[in-house]
Amino acid sequence: MKRQLLLIIAIIASGLFLSNAALATQNASNSKINQLSLLKKSTIHTENVERSAPTFRLKDSRFLSWNSISWDTLTKSEYSYTQSTVLSQSINSQYSSGTYTPSDRSLFTYDSQGRLTMFQLQTWNGSVWENYYRNTTAFNSNGDISLEYQINWFGGTWDTIYGRKHIYVYDMNNHMTNYIQQVLDNGVWVNEYQETYTVNAQGAWLTFTTQEWDANLNSWENLEYYYNITWYDFSQMLPSSADMKTWNGSAWEDNSQFLITYTGNGDPLIDLYKEWNGSAWVNSEQTTYNYTNNLLTLELYQEWNGQWDNLEKYEYQYDTYGNVTLSTDWSYNGSWNQFAGDRYTYAYDANGNMLKNIIENFDNIALFYFNNAQFLYSYDNVTSINNIENNSMLIYPNPSSETLFVKGMKANDNTSIEILSLDGKLIHTYTQVSEESKIDIRNFDNGVYIIRAISNSGIQTSKFIKQ
Repeated sequence: MKRQLLLIIAIIASGLFLSNAALATQNASNSKINQLSLLKKSTIHTENVERSAPTFRLKDSRFLSWNSISWDTLTKSEYSYTQSTVLSQSINSQYSSGTYTPSDRSLFTYDSQGRLTMFQLQTWNGSVWENYYRNTTAFNSNGDISLEYQINWFGGTWDTIYGRKHIYVYDMNNHMTNYIQQVLDNGVWVNEYQETYTVNAQGAWLTFTTQEWDANLNSWENLEYYYNITWYDFSQMLPSSADMKTWNGSAWEDNSQFLITYTGNGDPLIDLYKEWNGSAWVNSEQTTYNYTNNLLTLELYQEWNGQWDNLEKYEYQYDTYGNVTLSTDWSYNGSWNQFAGDRYTYAYDANGNMLKNIIENFDNIALFYFNNAQFLYSYDNVTSINNIENNSMLIYPNPSSETLFVKGMKANDNTSIEILSLDGKLIHTYTQVSEESKIDIRNFDNGVYIIRAISNSGIQTSKFIKQ
């Protein structure tokens, strides 16, 4: 889907540095929330799944554009795996005159524990693959990310003049307390940005401060300070409230307040954003959520003008298996209309795998939807490739826009599930995992992710697409 569904300051610990967790939402009308919401939420629910789990992996995907008469194929992505579901390579190709020509490929390297240690991007020069970019990840003895390097290929070698480094610092209880970002400038590592956290005995963040490096003063300069952080459920990274101050050059000033309420399942009900007017917190914007059978059906954005005035809303429909089949964007101008809105339709096979996603735009003059873009997906049957017992983790539907089902975990096997970006950054870790689990991915950015299950029996790795 085009946008994040949750504009809240839910906190992702588990090693993800916050600057990279900044919401990349396309809701321009919610700019105040977007500016201040550094963090996003992901939740997991464990409940029975009433459909048999498929055993498929994504083989390829194609992107098509509408030319006013028919669909034109533009690009194709093909995926390769080691074992049955461990992503090892993806190749992107451009389509022209009936032929696909490679453009770039991504290579993935893992350690003996199944952790992604290197992501490498290469480009095709017409005859051979050429290095372009590399991200290398190191882990501490507890398995947490401790260091990341990002460098480019330059002049026939990996550049040692310019690059980027991310440092993660933990306390004696293995709770992250500091994240530092540095850049390689003329061969010297220079501070750029940092975040500092205070935590309780369970590792829950009580406060955190963001700072940027002032090269002229040779010191850290304050940016934002989050405090009064309370939690609905820290184990699932669901905050209830937080206040935020900004630095005016000499002192902290109150700026924003976030208040979130939830259903009994941990789904958000109201996400309220307030601003400081100099003497009190006053309403600014809010998002409310409606559900049917635990599925999000309505997301409503409003702003405060002495009363709550409508801005935008997003409606969702599902099939009998809980797969989203239709989502529609609306804007409000005295009445609800599709002005500048989009519509997304989704089709699935009998196993719940997404086959098609069509994006339509609304013509405000002609008053109808017209085709814009289309994504098509095909799959391999993993069972026919490798004995499913060798990798019992099953994920579906894939691609998915709302919910990812994970099946095949053994009971009482001390299982945790990790979600990582393709460049190896840990997005979130889930520890309350059952044999059949349901992961809410609505607030993930669109793209390809790695999912990894770690248990006493070993490590299983696969990949999914957030659409």
